[in-house]
Amino acid sequence: MKSYEELRESLEALVLRYKTNTEKCSAADLAGRYRVAYEALKSNIFDLASQMIKIRSFSDIYVPMDEEEETRKFVREVEQLYARDRIGARVSVALFERFSVPEAAAVMDELRGKVNAMYSEFLKKYTVLLVFKDISEKPLPYNRLLGAAYLDGKWIPKEMPSNVIAYISKEAM
Repeated sequence: MKSYEELRESLEALVLRYKTNTEKCSAADLAGRYRVAYEALKSNIFDLASQMIKIRSFSDIYVPMDEEEETRKFVREVEQLYARDRIGARVSVALFERFSVPEAAAVMDELRGKVNAMYSEFLKKYTVLLVFKDISEKPLPYNRLLGAAYLDGKWIPKEMPSNVIAYISKEAM
């Protein structure tokens, strides 16, 4: 999978080509003899922008797709945020009307900030600190709902270790 920066570079090249085509070709030609290529170009721009949104806004988020009500609620809230803030429409306007990848990226960054704040709140409800029997082991943040431990700056799916002697909830810390 390409990185966000690689996708952004590719998107900038496509948007530049789209802008050039829009400015130099007549609407009749774009709808006629160049229609297939022009539609393919717009589709490629849309696909790259969609990939960028996913990578930028959701790459550090781990949410198991299970039947837990809180998980479903979190996913619904993110979907509602996306719709309410008109993220797709704003990115489309930036790319297809203003020919501006930086403006589209700013919308993606805005979504990322809001989703990360929601994710932090989601995680707080279920995160405990695991204290191990062997005192040489460092306590470990663990999210019961995710079944994941916080290691190296990321939530990693992990079974609850067997050498735990205590759970300390977030509220108790």
